[in-house]
Amino acid sequence: MRIIKEAGDLKGKKVLLRADLDVPVADSGGIEESFRIKRQKNFLDYLIDAGAKVVIVAHISDESVGRSFGGLMPQLNSLLGREINFIKNLAGVGEYLDKYVGPALLDNIRQNEGEEKNDPDFAKELSSLGEVYINEAFSASHRSHASIVGLPKFLLI
Repeated sequence: MRIIKEAGDLKGKKVLLRADLDVPVADSGGIEESFRIKRQKNFLDYLIDAGAKVVIVAHISDESVGRSFGGLMPQLNSLLGREINFIKNLAGVGEYLDKYVGPALLDNIRQNEGEEKNDPDFAKELSSLGEVYINEAFSASHRSHASIVGLPKFLLI
């Protein structure tokens, strides 16, 4: 396991942060339990303060939100204490990073067919979008998914 200090100066580096944002959502559509999100705040702040270009990669399995973070963005922004931009699909990540205006969240990574299959082509495509990969999704680390297992084979600190 490597540590963040091995990445060196993060200023301007494209960081793919695999975060744990899989939270229960109430019938009203709001986040019911925010513990996991709040646990991501300090490290996200650290990366941003270091000048990294951060794209958060995460999943949400709650069917009540249609498995999308889209409707949860206002609450996520509030919980994380900053504006998090929303990237609807993988195709939008490269373009977003070129004009970077702050941290962003890629919509539910499990919407991509290659994620749960740990497809090496999908992992390679994902890796091409960053320079540093950081796994902060420890509760999902037991899964053999592309953003957990495949991506580090191509991109690591």
